[in-house]
Amino acid sequence: MSIPAYLVGRNGQQVSVNDAGELLISYGPFDLTVFNELDIANQAYNFYGPKGQQQFVMTGFLMYGDKQVSATTNATVIIYEASAPDSATVDRVLIQVEVGQNQAVPFPSIRVLANRGVYINAKTDDDDIHMTILGHYVDLNGRSDPTQA
Repeated sequence: MSIPAYLVGRNGQQVSVNDAGELLISYGPFDLTVFNELDIANQAYNFYGPKGQQQFVMTGFLMYGDKQVSATTNATVIIYEASAPDSATVDRVLIQVEVGQNQAVPFPSIRVLANRGVYINAKTDDDDIHMTILGHYVDLNGRSDPTQA
């Protein structure tokens, strides 16, 4: 005997089970990618901008410090929220990491939610950091915390 059961999300979307007994879920939003070469120290480089009521979710990044980075001191890289695409003023730090000369820093599988209406910028204190930021936009229907109904 089976008991009918349903899994329903907050938006009313229902998951299903196929004939093989596998749970089927829909894909989430696919990631966007933006690359910038941070080749001037302490300059803002824009990756993403505001998109209506949606918020940006950073899901990963990859950076590489090339041979121009100091051989004795790592470069500090800050990924941050800003009020303008060319603003070097850090409104909120999302990620801060150090990268050395000829060093790669992959950071996949994160979920960092940015505030609504901000620009996602990055800057470094040393030059020639090659960086890609991955992520997508979500609409939280006015909720700032996705865990709240």
